Amino acid sequence: MLVLHPSSRCDVCLDPYSWDDAALSPHAIPCGHIFCKTCLGAVIPSSCPLCRKAFAPDRIKKLHVDRPENADPGQEDETRETELLRSLSLSWGESTPQEDIEALTGEVTTFLENKADDVCIALRKAQDGILQYHKLRKKREKDRAMIITMNRLLKTTIERAEEDSRLSKSIEESLILERDRFKTIPSVKLSSRSSRQIWRNTNILRIHSRNLRNLFL
Repeated sequence: MLVLHPSSRCDVCLDPYSWDDAALSPHAIPCGHIFCKTCLGAVIPSSCPLCRKAFAPDRIKKLHVDRPENADPGQEDETRETELLRSLSLSWGESTPQEDIEALTGEVTTFLENKADDVCIALRKAQDGILQYHKLRKKREKDRAMIITMNRLLKTTIERAEEDSRLSKSIEESLILERDRFKTIPSVKLSSRSSRQIWRNTNILRIHSRNLRNLFL
């Protein structure tokens, strides 16, 4: 019976071998190299990931191994630290969901509890780095959403201002035409009050229209 070292792992996926999951248990191929069954099944065409020698899938042999006796607690911690470091390194990138990051960093925090500050330095720095990275990523996404909202608001404001400008210009032109029409009709006499009102409305709309146009200069 073979006995696996606690730190033994597949050279392809780098996951530790499992005694309980057949897919993650060590399997040998004719060239002598050993990998987990999952990785060997994923190689197409079937060839050794290390030496590239071809093998027939039906020649894959499962190795019957036993758990190591009296495993060193320090060695187990070292193995667990390596696994956590690898998981942290794979969590970089925008494709990792936030809940996965929180779960992983929670595992690291639990592992580091009751450990001195001067041990597992690499793991501590990796955890701090990944937390900072995803914090900045979250802030960037928030800033991006705010920019999109502001752009939409600006576009709406400009469209409304342009519409107001067109409406004011249309009303101004209509009033001018109406005023000119009255001027050309001898039989129609406007009261001085009505004339002043038309003149005042025309000037107000002309000023309003000019101010709106200045917004876009």
